[in-house]
Amino acid sequence: MAKSQKKEEILSILSQIQENPTTEEAIALVANFLFASEEQVCELAALALGESRLDAAFATLKSWWEQTKNVELSRTGLLAIAMLRNEPAFEFLILLIVNGKYVDAKNAIAALSIYQNDLELWKRVRQAVEQRGDIRLLQEIDIES
Repeated sequence: MAKSQKKEEILSILSQIQENPTTEEAIALVANFLFASEEQVCELAALALGESRLDAAFATLKSWWEQTKNVELSRTGLLAIAMLRNEPAFEFLILLIVNGKYVDAKNAIAALSIYQNDLELWKRVRQAVEQRGDIRLLQEIDIES
């Protein structure tokens, strides 16, 4: 299947998710594309799941993120998790800032930076960075702010 056909199929499934946001089957269909051989297709699938804002997509995205070895896909996975806009996703990212590898913490901050205007959430991000105590991440948060 050509890359453009895969993208069209993902967009079609995403449309189904938006029309019927409780469709677990649609999540499973999009999740299949997370493991495609083309990086762009994986990214599109991850972002589609994040954009769905479905609670059920969190476990799928988290599991995929934990398995991916590609730095770019890892970054996209954290952004997709942030895009879910739910407490389990936010809590996962906050804990990653506190306890995760430096690169993952940095990418979690970048993913959550889309919510800088949510003062309560950004306060939690800042507290997580301060709790970790890594000067490099403190500088990152000042750059993002």
